[in-house]
Amino acid sequence: MLDQDWESLFPSSILLRGYRYFENGQVTWLKQEKSGWSAKVEGSQEYQVFVADDACESFCDCPYFFDHGFCKHIAAACYQIECSNRMIEALAESSAGASSSNRRGEGQLTQAKASAEDILKALSSEKQLEFLLEIVRSDRHWEEVAVHRFGELDVWRIKVEFVSGAEDVVRQYSYRGFVDYRSAYRCEKALREYVDDFFAPLMERGAYDLVLQLTFAFELLMPKIATDDPDDFFDSMIGLVNGYWNDILAEGDPDVSQELFGWLCDLLRFEEKDEEDDDYGALWHLQSNARDRIEADFASKTRFAEQTKDLADSMLRDYSSSDNEFMYFHSHDQAQWAVIMLRCMMALGTPFSELEAFADTRPPSYDVCQVLVKSALRRRDDDKAISLLRRFIKRREGSAYPTEAALDLLKLLDKHNEGEKVVDLYLELIAKGRAQNTDQLRSWIRKAKTRAGDDWPEKKDELITRLGGDYRRLTELYDMEGDLSDLMELIREHGSFYDLQHYETSLSKLFPDVYLSRYEALVRGQLFGVPAKRGVYREAVGIMRRMQRIPGGSEIVARIVKELREAYPRRKALMEELDRLP
Repeated sequence: MLDQDWESLFPSSILLRGYRYFENGQVTWLKQEKSGWSAKVEGSQEYQVFVADDACESFCDCPYFFDHGFCKHIAAACYQIECSNRMIEALAESSAGASSSNRRGEGQLTQAKASAEDILKALSSEKQLEFLLEIVRSDRHWEEVAVHRFGELDVWRIKVEFVSGAEDVVRQYSYRGFVDYRSAYRCEKALREYVDDFFAPLMERGAYDLVLQLTFAFELLMPKIATDDPDDFFDSMIGLVNGYWNDILAEGDPDVSQELFGWLCDLLRFEEKDEEDDDYGALWHLQSNARDRIEADFASKTRFAEQTKDLADSMLRDYSSSDNEFMYFHSHDQAQWAVIMLRCMMALGTPFSELEAFADTRPPSYDVCQVLVKSALRRRDDDKAISLLRRFIKRREGSAYPTEAALDLLKLLDKHNEGEKVVDLYLELIAKGRAQNTDQLRSWIRKAKTRAGDDWPEKKDELITRLGGDYRRLTELYDMEGDLSDLMELIREHGSFYDLQHYETSLSKLFPDVYLSRYEALVRGQLFGVPAKRGVYREAVGIMRRMQRIPGGSEIVARIVKELREAYPRRKALMEELDRLP
């Protein structure tokens, strides 16, 4: 039988991923064994999972399990087991009911086969009302549903009931007022179900203003929830609220939109007097979301543009006048408010020259620049877009290179066949840009070479000069260009053991002496002298295997092995690892 508290073994983020795997049908096979369940779970590949009756003894063959323990594949299998158990129980109840009905009379059997819907349709309205009253009087849940769906709404009572119920859910999953990481996912899931169940009848009857008020009350509750998994928890709760806001705004009620706008403005202007009241960052999450909602739903709408512009102007003045020592960390927030200001100005028909003048007064941010660039491109003014991008890149001189802006500029220059400028910009990217990975850096080098054509030798010399002592970029350039002597010299002077291994295929046959001398020194440093753990022996033997693939390496390995066997015959682990050598 599955341990009832199995969820407490997992971090909430792992539980969430496991539940998604279960919902997506990625548990492809499940079988009950004597002491648990075997399962197959489809992830980046198919993994074998065993869920033991004692959940602590469960196992998965994925890499995450070996490094960290309980993984999303085990969680997905556990959810599948719970689902299967519920189905078995339901079938058992159905079977018991069927056996009982077989003992009834023929007339009763015929009546049982008729659907409840058909029976109710055949009843008079008086009988239907009598039946509904009986249900409502006997079931508290259906009484609440009936009141919410058909009764006159008592706003104050509903708010109190909603907040009280949400607090009860949190208390259920907290210990001494704290929701730890083992309970965070279950608390989050229970809160979602509670909110959805409470809002469903209100949304169905179109009480959007009341639902909006309840979402505000729910957001005010969030800073009071103490948890050690705040980011995932609060982001999930904010996502839940955002879903209802999207549905409400889609109805197009101007009064409701104004009410939401007012709430977002109040939330953004709110300052926590006691910083300890927001230890878990709920207010920060709420205000970040409020800013994003203002930008997405109100900044570009003429009706709200003037109000939003005043708000953005106020927020930017606060940032400019603040002497907070942590203002560096708010640079993204400043940029976002500048973007909101630009969108408002555009909605109000502000001339483009004034938009540029405003952007020039702000610290250089590509989010701000992009608003102007996209506006220029919508007007088919590519020259203006190119000018804006060039000016932005120049403004960033002396700080981190604006890779994204440079890539956008490349597209425009390439579109207008500016071949020489394209090559120069690629050289700048290769020398200064932040490549996401080695493949992207190599892609820039290939494109620069293709665009340069016959001028590449000259451009390559220029690039090497620009790179200066940038070891990582030089090694990639030399390797791609086949300059193996320069590559070997660079690795000999500055490279690590990893670099030797990385380029071994292309360099070891041309420079065997360099490789063998470095590898031999490493092996001798690990195996000779004081005893070491088996892992060290295994690693050193792995290096000796690499040496055997290099011309002249087998003789050196044989000599090292002979010396070791003569010097340390009693080191059992070392001798066993040496026996594994071919």
